[in-house]
Amino acid sequence: MERHRQTFNQVMSHFKYSAKRVSEWSGIEPTKLSKFRRGRRDLEAGEFLSLIGSLPHEAQKYFWENFLGEDLPTVEEFAKLRVKKILTEIAQELTTEKVSNATENLGGMMPNSWWSPVPQDSFLNSGGFVNLSFKARTRLANWLKVAAQLQGLTPDQFASLCRPGDREFLAFYRNLLIPNQDLEFNLDELIPFLPYLPEVATWRSDSPVITQGVYKGTVSDLIRLLESDGLKSLSI
Repeated sequence: MERHRQTFNQVMSHFKYSAKRVSEWSGIEPTKLSKFRRGRRDLEAGEFLSLIGSLPHEAQKYFWENFLGEDLPTVEEFAKLRVKKILTEIAQELTTEKVSNATENLGGMMPNSWWSPVPQDSFLNSGGFVNLSFKARTRLANWLKVAAQLQGLTPDQFASLCRPGDREFLAFYRNLLIPNQDLEFNLDELIPFLPYLPEVATWRSDSPVITQGVYKGTVSDLIRLLESDGLKSLSI
């Protein structure tokens, strides 16, 4: 929220808006707005988005340009970043390989103990990456688009809301929105989206039919739900 606050204060200074005027536009009490600007309190995500949405168009444009920044990675740059990450994970895997081999037999002797090997889900390959079907990729892309629309944000703005200032995450998010593009990723890379996903009652042609609730499951639950057939409800 600190970066949100700093960029908002830049807008106030640049356009010389008074707190009273912005309070009238947004409906946020002047005292509350003043405390937010001075870092004495934070605003909820919905409040902050409403605040920015109440500003004149030129001020909104100025905010998002400064908040998101420029010089975003190209697809080629993103691929290089992904390769570096994969190499790091391979090194970590090699470091722990001997420990895994040593504990495998112990797990067989002590079922249900913490030594027992953890069964791999079918959507994970041997390297720990998620392999989603085209159907699941399409559902996920549509779900993310709906989540952005509910926040009143463009796709790039939504990515920045989930993980501010992370260029690699923004590029990853853009790739998620293209279902027919090959993409492997780890489960934890989806965690930033979870607080902003609406609950889904069912799928209609791989598009989510949402409720007024929010998604309460884990990332693993989310993947299983995306891949499931005959789904009646995504409520956890």
